[in-house]
Amino acid sequence: MNQKYTVLFLLFCTTFIAHAQRKAPGVYLDQKSSNKDLIVWAEDFANGIPSDWINQETSGIAAWEYRGPNTTPNNTIGSRGACNTNFAGPALNSASSNNGFIIFDSNYWDNNANPCAPEYFGTGPVPGPHYASLTTPSIDLTTADYAAIELDQYVRFYQGNTYIQMSVNQGNWSTFFTNSVPLGASSDNAMHLRIPIPGAANQSDVRFRFVYDGLYYFWQLDDIKVVQIAANDLALTSLHYGDFDILDPANPTGYEWMEYSQYPTAQAPFLKLWSTTENRGGLAQTGCGLEAQIFQLDNGQNLATVTQAIPFTMATSLTSEMRAGTFQMPQDTGNYKIMYRVFQNEIDEVSNDNIDSSFFRVSPCVMARDNGKLSSIYLGSDVVNNLPFEMGNIMLPTTEMKAAAITVGLSNLTNLSNAQIRGRVHQFVFNDSITSTLIAETPWSVADLTLTNDMGEDKFQVLSFPDTVVLNANTPYWITIESTQAPNEVLVGMAGDADQYTSWINSQGSFYYLSRKPMIRIQSCMDTIQHNIDTTSVIEMGPLSEVYFYPNPASDEIHFVNLDLQENWNLTLYNQLGAKVNAVQNWRGKTFDISSLSEGVYLIELKNNRSVIRKKLVKR
Repeated sequence: MNQKYTVLFLLFCTTFIAHAQRKAPGVYLDQKSSNKDLIVWAEDFANGIPSDWINQETSGIAAWEYRGPNTTPNNTIGSRGACNTNFAGPALNSASSNNGFIIFDSNYWDNNANPCAPEYFGTGPVPGPHYASLTTPSIDLTTADYAAIELDQYVRFYQGNTYIQMSVNQGNWSTFFTNSVPLGASSDNAMHLRIPIPGAANQSDVRFRFVYDGLYYFWQLDDIKVVQIAANDLALTSLHYGDFDILDPANPTGYEWMEYSQYPTAQAPFLKLWSTTENRGGLAQTGCGLEAQIFQLDNGQNLATVTQAIPFTMATSLTSEMRAGTFQMPQDTGNYKIMYRVFQNEIDEVSNDNIDSSFFRVSPCVMARDNGKLSSIYLGSDVVNNLPFEMGNIMLPTTEMKAAAITVGLSNLTNLSNAQIRGRVHQFVFNDSITSTLIAETPWSVADLTLTNDMGEDKFQVLSFPDTVVLNANTPYWITIESTQAPNEVLVGMAGDADQYTSWINSQGSFYYLSRKPMIRIQSCMDTIQHNIDTTSVIEMGPLSEVYFYPNPASDEIHFVNLDLQENWNLTLYNQLGAKVNAVQNWRGKTFDISSLSEGVYLIELKNNRSVIRKKLVKR
């Protein structure tokens, strides 16, 4: 059976993400100041935009705004413009957003009331494009030999750009950072930036200017600070033992050199060991290189040490690929660790960020791409909500592979005791269109809810083929499960970031790629339907602590997960205008009744003495 679809490049984000944020060149995501970084100056906007800041926009009307607990709208609302659900977008999720943040809301000023469409551009109180700047007072950095600026942001723009400028000693303004968010896309919420500013070191009069220069959407900022940084600091920002590049003409299928968390013994990998590394210090670093050591964890044996042959010099704030070398793994089953270490001639003053590790397994039977421990759950967006689906990972065997079964990890939040699922294998071609040819499928099976996963567990349901399925070498296959139920009812576990165009969902005849890897594996080893369920890898993702609730949208009640029930929480519900509609003091529980709410979008706030949690809820 052949199916050909036009590729629809929509990114379906998995929710409840707890680990491994994507990193953008030249900035740091989710990295706070190290123990060597001393805060020289900071502003968290607890009391609004300070009076000594200069807030300007060319019209003289539109301006940067403060969203605080007592403003209207308050700090639970981001953009108020037309391109948001019910004119109320998400607020910046910064470390101190509970006491407020700032926003330039270009969408609101250009179109505050009409549908989000080009014909309604310019119908708001101050039509765009906008040039809005917000300037700090003078900052004394005479004691900082090396400095960086840090901040939390949430940004999106349609035309133009957003950037940060600096002026030293009342001199000209120079741009030292420009956001690289794709057209119409959003940054992470929150995205943490850490940008070295060598021109500010030891200066007595330094000012910064935040400029929104464009049309539509917003820029939200909070927790801006200037820190004194170490002189010498190299940091690993990503680790790799494959070399996937779907656009590389040397890859005939496009899917060569993907990284797997488990390799069958016959496909023991040829490792390509490299990293991306950032010079986070104030000085150029000389003699820079990368060392990678491969260990067999079961016996502690060091199989190999490979080192970059030609050390080089890295300028401050530069991000660079470092390639230690290659190593062919033996066909020995076991759990393996790769320890990466970046080095330089100088003594690194922040040693905890230049060593990191990755893990994989050589297995008798299993080929897997997920990271071994459930760390997130797929929930369908509005496009595929409550519709049957098929989802899975692209896998490319490097030798002929005899497959006996597909295994799948389902979340224990799956709430249908009679849900039907089956495994399928498609030969897969990705180009300007997608071609998937069905090769084999398992019989339908009832989802076994005794095998569903809690966060951090790793149970898999086996879906056996009636006969052995032969997968050809160097041929990409889409390994999937199919369900007659909707994604929000049969919840597939996800673990680890997926390279773009390597994990997919198909619903109603359209393909969408996934940003996380479904826990769907292919089981080989034997040419019969019997199979050995191999143990999962030893990859430890760490505790998953993010609080969330389900279902969403909801009609009657919601159920909380990972909420500390030993704590007393103050639970508050706000409507889309920021008005309080319900509040419960000293609340403890797993479920909350929302049946009396009117349909619409709400913000749930949970607060205690140590933390504040905010989540959007859709009542239907």
